[in-house]
Amino acid sequence: MTYIKRINDNANKPGTTAEDKSAAAFMQLLAHELRNPMAALINLAALIKAREQAGKPVGNLADQLQEEVWRLSSSIDKVLHFFTAGNDIATYKMEYLDIRQVLNKALARYPVAVNSRFLVHQAENEKGIGKGRGKGKKKAPFIIGDAEKLEEMLGYILDNAVKYSPPESPVHIAWRQTGRQVILSIRDHGIGVPRKERQRVFDCFFRAENARRHDQHGMGLSLYFCRRIVTAHGGRIKVSGRPPWREVLNKLLPRQRRYSSGNAVTVITVSLPLASPVAS
Repeated sequence: MTYIKRINDNANKPGTTAEDKSAAAFMQLLAHELRNPMAALINLAALIKAREQAGKPVGNLADQLQEEVWRLSSSIDKVLHFFTAGNDIATYKMEYLDIRQVLNKALARYPVAVNSRFLVHQAENEKGIGKGRGKGKKKAPFIIGDAEKLEEMLGYILDNAVKYSPPESPVHIAWRQTGRQVILSIRDHGIGVPRKERQRVFDCFFRAENARRHDQHGMGLSLYFCRRIVTAHGGRIKVSGRPPWREVLNKLLPRQRRYSSGNAVTVITVSLPLASPVAS
């Protein structure tokens, strides 16, 4: 913290450069982003130790500890990504990928308590679910991309969905093929994004007004990184308040699995160009 204070003090001196002010702002954001999970880890570790010494059951404290470790790891990943974002596109390892496998790996990173909130669906393609051209064969949704970067992109979106929505609410992940692209839709029942700010949420360090009022801290980097990654793959990303295709969740979800609350709905839609799979 002494290092951060020194940066902030230097930023307030006369003749400070724009780079120094940017560094100070970033360090302030970083301090806020890391302080909460670190404090939670310390408190949870103390509680677990106290219960073990008293011979009492730990209960779900271990699960909570795992979630906070995951949260801290996610914040550190964002910082590392920020410092390499200037030249990372040149390092992408492009290969043929099945988007379903990329999605499964992204989901596998989460603790069980968080993962249980994710509901994955395949929506109908334009001519039925997975139907081939007149032969009824299913086409695998292959794209050309960097698996690790795409997993990161999905992780950033899912992190936000979890962070800004009630802990009991589901996060719906739907995908479909249409034309020469695959569309991924992540929908949560959280605080929403004001319509007037939906374009700006992809700007570096920008946080929507309602997100700034929320208890959860953030650096305004997640969706900035997402747009960089999606753009590098020739795709598009946008924020809206409804699924990209009409009534998709009503068709896919049994009535008892639907979720209703007074909260807003946020839908992040990612469109990526399809590629023909490598011939065997």
